[in-house]
Amino acid sequence: MMKKLKPQLSLSISFFTVTFAIILFISSCKKPDFAPVTNAGISADDNAMLKERMKDKRPNIILIMADDVGYEIPTCNGGQSYYTPTLDAMADGGMRFTQCYSTPLCAPSRFEIMTGKYNFRKYTFYGSIGQDQHTFANVLQNKGYATCMTGKWALDGGDTSIHIFGFDNYSIWNAYKETTSDIGKGRHYKNPKVFQNGEYLPESYTDGKYGDDVFAEYLNSFIDSNKRRPFFAYFTPTLLKTPFSPTPDNPLFATWDPENKISDPKYFPEMVTYLDKLIGNLLKKLDAVGLKQKTVVILALGDNGTSEEITSKFNGQFITGGRSQTTIYGTNVPLIVYWPGTVNKGKVINDLVDFSDFMPTIADIAGTNIPASYGTIDGVSF
Repeated sequence: MMKKLKPQLSLSISFFTVTFAIILFISSCKKPDFAPVTNAGISADDNAMLKERMKDKRPNIILIMADDVGYEIPTCNGGQSYYTPTLDAMADGGMRFTQCYSTPLCAPSRFEIMTGKYNFRKYTFYGSIGQDQHTFANVLQNKGYATCMTGKWALDGGDTSIHIFGFDNYSIWNAYKETTSDIGKGRHYKNPKVFQNGEYLPESYTDGKYGDDVFAEYLNSFIDSNKRRPFFAYFTPTLLKTPFSPTPDNPLFATWDPENKISDPKYFPEMVTYLDKLIGNLLKKLDAVGLKQKTVVILALGDNGTSEEITSKFNGQFITGGRSQTTIYGTNVPLIVYWPGTVNKGKVINDLVDFSDFMPTIADIAGTNIPASYGTIDGVSF
């Protein structure tokens, strides 16, 4: 009898050990917890400020639009190739839209989302927006919001245009059309060329840094400076744009030479993870300053579909990115709205949304109207 029990006991112990290891692994991979952090580090003055801020009905608004992110990328949409715990947790805790459409290319999408207009009305040529236009930042500025733009601009005009279009503060890449050797795009990942409040940051500051980290840090500073009033931030990371290259979480980043302009799709998955991490850090920042429930975060996550160099597994099929094509995979992009305490958790919306709809939606959230002087607005608030 004992001889029979020993192997059974050994098998039970092995089964328990393996099961416990699996539980530990699953626990370590769980979705981020966005529960509020303790207020122990918030001063009495800040607590008093928060109480006053909560009386103001105007919420803070953060719109995030990354680069070249198709609908098939986030796991919550059915993606099976990447690790997106922050996006998945935001979808679980907020509202996910399945039918959001951009244009197939970067600059036209940026014109449409900012102005609420279809491109045929005033969009003149690629990479430029006429200074006679108005944007969602103008609408919110008129409502008393502090405004900020940080990330990829790609609409020419530099400091003058950015201020005309309603942004008080900015830290951006691609401020001007590339016309000369010293005024142009420059690098946007390692050793980035960053145009900030009227001048380029010195190379002594940007060398060794990662562009989207610089933009995220600037956004954090903007939040700290505007905790006492409603603010609007338009955060446009350059991820997941080419060149596909190591992120700061990869040991290869330290020796990576961006001057070689090498792009390798093998780095794409870690770039997806890094983008997800940046968004997660932003949510933690809102928690830390006590503004999570006072801030609506809108993820219109791609300015168009994923790069055509990338193939991803999506709902059991392999999908090639459709950037620049007028197809579903060129224009269908992720959209998640996260606003704890206001937006219903886990809601999935199949209604049609396009980029012209964001300006009237943002105006609605702020409790204001778009002036008639802005001309025809094609979008409808969702």
